[in-house]
Parts: sequence; structure tokens; C-alpha cells
Amino acid sequence: RSGAADDFGSIAVTLGASRWLREDRGSEWATATLDEASSQMDPFHVQSFMTSLPKVLRLAGFEQAFIISHHRGALEAMPGKIEIVSKDGRSSVRVVG
Repeated sequence: RSGAADDFGSIAVTLGASRWLREDRGSEWATATLDEASSQMDPFHVQSFMTSLPKVLRLAGFEQAFIISHHRGALEAMPGKIEIVSKDGRSSVRVVG
């Protein structure tokens, strides 16, 4: 089994558990959070996964997501992002459309 297989399994469990919990509690909160979901994927699979992620999220009932990633390829594939950059002990935030 590869590290990428672990990533895909983790994503499936996270989205499934989040959806179940939201439905079980009757919550309208439809935002998923994925932290370093593609950390062990190679660049091709990161790009492929991130391109299909919006559809996967919609099918799972999520309207938006917070994706935390250090992979430049993952970030480039997302339609909108909030980028936080730290330099010399200071952080800056910018919204990228």
C-alpha cells in the first residue's frame, strides 16, 4: 500500500464521517476541512485529485471546503484560496481569486 492510498482512505473516512455527523445532528453546516490531504501523493495525483475535489465535495453534500496544504500544485488547482505566508517571523494573508 502506498502513502497516496492512505491519503485517499483518510479523505474518504473524513468526508463520510463529517457528512454522517452533520446529518445525525441536523446541522446545516456544509463545510469540509481537509488538512494536508494530499501530503503523500505525487504531483500528477495531487493535480488530478484537486481537479476532481469540487465534484467529490458536492456529491458528499458539502458547499465549500477549507483545504490546508503546502503543495503548490494543490493550491494552484483550487478556484479560490486564502494564502497565509510567513516570512521573518511575520505572517501575511491574502485572498487569491
